[in-house]
Amino acid sequence: MARNHSYTPQPFPRIADFGYGKTLNQQYAKIKKEMRPCISGLMDYAANLALTDDQSLLPDLREMVVSMGPFWEDSGDERIGWRQTREQHYGEAFDQVVSAAQESGQAPVMDSKKIEQIFAGLNYHAEERSADLDTYSIWQCCRMCRRLQQEWEGKTERPLVFNGGFEVDYSDTFTNFGCKSPEDVQYGKLFGRPVLIFNHPIDLENIPSLWHCYHLTGRDIVHPDKLVDAVPEEGYAGTVLSPFSLKRPSCHSRQISEQFRFSGMHVTLDAFCQWERVPCPDLNGVFQEQSDLKEGLEFGMSF
Repeated sequence: MARNHSYTPQPFPRIADFGYGKTLNQQYAKIKKEMRPCISGLMDYAANLALTDDQSLLPDLREMVVSMGPFWEDSGDERIGWRQTREQHYGEAFDQVVSAAQESGQAPVMDSKKIEQIFAGLNYHAEERSADLDTYSIWQCCRMCRRLQQEWEGKTERPLVFNGGFEVDYSDTFTNFGCKSPEDVQYGKLFGRPVLIFNHPIDLENIPSLWHCYHLTGRDIVHPDKLVDAVPEEGYAGTVLSPFSLKRPSCHSRQISEQFRFSGMHVTLDAFCQWERVPCPDLNGVFQEQSDLKEGLEFGMSF
């Protein structure tokens, strides 16, 4: 059947659109219902990728399913281990779908309706995570949606366009993280020690006295695999500052092996230092360097 070209595609609704005339519980009950086909659709999409030569996205898809499933299923259950159990459940379900496709050579059919369901769910998830300033989850959703846009442009009833109240991040690598000012720093734990996290290398002259600077390599800042002294030519994931030495001086690198925790939280520098009971470093040089770098990029883009 020929498509009516006078049809005006409707954009995907935002979370706020479900709130009119509904209680908060009713609003989220409807969204949760719409998230189910999104999550199952992501697993079907992964099964299709498993039959191609391009399987680099599979780890990210698995991580998204494992994260999104319990997040939208959570009903306030505070039992110890509940979330870990549900994460394991979604991880096993994802692995089963992918393995079944690889063993049989067949994968679930992907059609325009399923793509729209995935896209709508990613839109909801990115909007919800923006309330917690979870820029990593937003980036994951944006990157996945960009891929769907490229593959399914003009093939769906509704346009694959974000319609949420969040900043869209289509960058190939995750860079929207790190300390920005004394009032806005991000931290983590590396080998059990507190670290401040930056999305750019730091000049030696700006490293605070009695603090140590290291660079991370890996898939991204959330999945680093190695700590190194020098800025790597490839695989740079971020930079950390710590009041503790994190490796032997005689070694130029150290394997991380899942011993890094990226909190993603935004706090003040004073609060971080009070919590961790460490002396407050002078980061004026670092933030000035960061400001100069940002201005230089903006100046270059203006030409």
